[in-house]
Amino acid sequence: MIATRFLDEPNASRPDLLIRATTPLIPLDERYHLAFMRRPISSDATFIFKFIVPVGYTLFISAWSLLIDLFNMGREKWVFICFIAILSVGVGRLCLRIKKVAIEGEYIYVSNYVKEIRVSLAGINKVSQSYLATPKLVHLAFKDPILFGKKISFIPQANSILSPYKSHPVVDELLEMKAMNERGRGDQL
Repeated sequence: MIATRFLDEPNASRPDLLIRATTPLIPLDERYHLAFMRRPISSDATFIFKFIVPVGYTLFISAWSLLIDLFNMGREKWVFICFIAILSVGVGRLCLRIKKVAIEGEYIYVSNYVKEIRVSLAGINKVSQSYLATPKLVHLAFKDPILFGKKISFIPQANSILSPYKSHPVVDELLEMKAMNERGRGDQL
């Protein structure tokens, strides 16, 4: 049976925590530890979109360019090359800015697969998402610039929500944690 319970129940070991768990009934002590374990909120496909897609795209475009040279297209060749250049900038901008993100307690961990930094949830200024893009991206804007800039994007883990107009659960969770932090309860999470 799945139930929603709160840690502010009378027998809770830490009544100052306010953690909602929609899980099979887990002892409260274990849920306390689950809340402070690092868990990824970005998709496992992040690596593929960050590294494999740009390389595959480059190889595909290179093959097309060779075909254009073989068929000697003339004037149309320059239109096609300009189109490829614009598309390449878009793919590069989308793929290379994607980050790997995890959350633990009141911190998020942002990684570009070379460096990882820890950022407080209090440092998040805005949480938003792209609704019609594929893959769906979550954007985090920070109050102050971090190592990776003032704004990062990540691909959230897949869920069963197929509607492009519904907010992803990760966005709702981050907004809730940000609101708790703004109310001064972020250190009690």
